[in-house]
Amino acid sequence: GIFNVFGGGNAAQVIGNTTVNIGILEEVYVVKEVKAGTTLPAGCYTRTGDGTTANPFVYTTASGTASADETYYEKMTVLGADIRGNVYGGGNNAEVTGNANVNIGRKVE
Repeated sequence: GIFNVFGGGNAAQVIGNTTVNIGILEEVYVVKEVKAGTTLPAGCYTRTGDGTTANPFVYTTASGTASADETYYEKMTVLGADIRGNVYGGGNNAEVTGNANVNIGRKVE
């Protein structure tokens, strides 16, 4: 589970806006442990891109033999989030000079 979620930081000033998104996607890609040299199971993907707006992640179906130099992913359906602590839009004991937004369990539009 997740214990505490901070939009800014723990006792750290935030200059600007913060946004916390929890459980807003229907599916996510997570790292899949695959032994190098073995045949890749169905449902393996590789990833390109650096996750920025200009160069978003792109997942491509992988097949063949697993390489030690590659990280593999599997697609999973999001069922929810297990948060066992607090969710702070800005921070814990921290000043936020802009807006603090928290989105839980819905697609952000």
